[in-house]
Amino acid sequence: MLWFFIPTGTKSNGKPTEGVYLFKALSKLAKMACVYQSPERTPVTDSQSSLDRYQSDFRREESKIEPIVGVPGFSQRFHDFLDCVQGMGIPGRQQRGRLAFLSKLTGKASPSVRVWLLKDRPPQEETLVALVRFFLQHIPVELEEKKVLAWLRFGDEATGPLLENAPLRDQDYRDSLKPLAMNLLMESSKSLGAPAKSFDLSATLNDCIDMLIAFEVTTEEEVQTPMKDQIKAFIKKHKHS
Repeated sequence: MLWFFIPTGTKSNGKPTEGVYLFKALSKLAKMACVYQSPERTPVTDSQSSLDRYQSDFRREESKIEPIVGVPGFSQRFHDFLDCVQGMGIPGRQQRGRLAFLSKLTGKASPSVRVWLLKDRPPQEETLVALVRFFLQHIPVELEEKKVLAWLRFGDEATGPLLENAPLRDQDYRDSLKPLAMNLLMESSKSLGAPAKSFDLSATLNDCIDMLIAFEVTTEEEVQTPMKDQIKAFIKKHKHS
């Protein structure tokens, strides 16, 4: 510490000397220096202590959460949404037909589309918005784009039931299955020796189409032997008496 002498006292006229004023000023500075503490020595406040506790509580809560991959339930809801689209001939939920349709429509690779349909992983935001906006033009009920997007992400809990008034399985899709159903029907009728005039062709054909939809079959290669047996049962069921 540096010590030095400062003359104090009064002048002949009774006023304090300059040294007195300087001494007082230096004394104030010394007191201020004693009071000042560096930021590093600032004591921990109650708010900082609370934040530390909150941080600890948060991390403990976070550790209880299981890893979340994708958006739970998205694929099911996306399929439900696609089932409402009319006039486009979108195949059923079987992986090959619907996947191939969406892949060609969007220009996205099949592996990318597969995770939309099977793994609860939505497409990128821009693609999802474009899909919803496009398909809404082909659904014969009025639905809000924002609500559909929220429903696809979070389900009924976020928006309430959204598609309950939307028709499923459009006529265009049924019509696309008619050639396959007719071929299978003619094959089975020939095997039974039952000409078309011997049974109700229209009713039997409708049953065949319903069966193809139920089993999500769109090609002859996907038809199994039990399905052919069921077609024969339809023919016998609608046989004219």
